[in-house]
Amino acid sequence: MAELNSRLKFPFGVPDRQTPADAATIAPTIFNTRTKVVMPATQAMALALRADPELMDGSDVIVEITQGGVARNITISSANSTTTGPGLTGTINTRQFMEYRWDGTQRAFVAQNTAWQSY
Repeated sequence: MAELNSRLKFPFGVPDRQTPADAATIAPTIFNTRTKVVMPATQAMALALRADPELMDGSDVIVEITQGGVARNITISSANSTTTGPGLTGTINTRQFMEYRWDGTQRAFVAQNTAWQSY
């Protein structure tokens, strides 16, 4: 039963929250209709969102990058993923957010907010 509950998709289940470890490339697999990826940025890195084969059109992904005020380069990688959109170059003071939406027609994660927002 626990495995079934972990695969229930939002809004019937809870949104998925992923916290990948800091690495040169972060490539989480997105299966839920609402997912938040929270990742630290202690080095330059590439972000490559991967879609589960059953991901539904219009699914949202919010990426939150956290770190302490040092300039970092975050690139959007298409290696083994279908992510499109701008990367981030510069200083992340506390947290930066980026939103992506899965486009089932193009089979790609498309940036919904072209400017990184810092909070």
